[in-house]
Amino acid sequence: MSSIIRFEDRAPSAQTAVDVFRDRWACDLGPLLGVDGTGLAPLYTQDHRPLAAAKALGRADYEGLHILEIGPLEAAHTYRLEQMGAASVTCIEASVEAWLKCLVVKEVLGLSRSTFHLGDIGGFLADNKRRFDLVYCSGVLYHLSDPVDIIRGIAAITDRCFVWTHIYDPQRHPVKFVAEPVERLGIQIDYWTHQYGSKDKNHWGGIDPVAAWLTRNDLLRAFEASGLSDIQVIEDQPDHPNGPAILLTASRRLAMGSVKPPVSERSLVAKLVTAVGRMRK
Repeated sequence: MSSIIRFEDRAPSAQTAVDVFRDRWACDLGPLLGVDGTGLAPLYTQDHRPLAAAKALGRADYEGLHILEIGPLEAAHTYRLEQMGAASVTCIEASVEAWLKCLVVKEVLGLSRSTFHLGDIGGFLADNKRRFDLVYCSGVLYHLSDPVDIIRGIAAITDRCFVWTHIYDPQRHPVKFVAEPVERLGIQIDYWTHQYGSKDKNHWGGIDPVAAWLTRNDLLRAFEASGLSDIQVIEDQPDHPNGPAILLTASRRLAMGSVKPPVSERSLVAKLVTAVGRMRK
């Protein structure tokens, strides 16, 4: 990281901020800021997943929800969650470089309801005592060495989550995988594992040397066994260039029953205070 530490002799701007990681970005900030030197992925402006997740949960937005986002990478979805009304977004990122990029994005895009924490999601879930209205988990599970343990941890702190992840398909996979039978959540499943290659420049994967992918069936079985058994598959992506992928929401059946999921106590109190204030005018 020493290569990014230097003085800046230009006037402060969004360009000077994103240039700290010039040509190391995955996502394109150009349409929002008019800058260059960022990545190609149009996740800030064109990614359909945040809206698709809301619709699958019976919502038009995330108004009033307190969200845990796992692996924000460059805060592209974080930005979209704020834009769609999230009351707060708590983000956990293990990559130091990605975390610093999130802080840059927080400043240049003016994110005001999001916080970014540096560390491993497994440790966070083990220590966390807070419940969230939604866990948003995009592009994470297939980077983990023990993904079902994280699914268990997610189910312990929320009644609903959104997931986008790659899945293992024996007919189509980008690298060689080895099956490792494991027991998790009282069920037998296979971890299809592979070793990461180089973790040099532009590695946006996990912190472990090994990643375990799940088949589509085992992924759904794991969520069912965790208690988030009301599963809606939003989209199958068998032809994704990096391997088959899936979008889904998983909710606790007892939590469903209204079009809008219940909000946290803090959100409810805030709404009551607003209503009382209007009545007094």
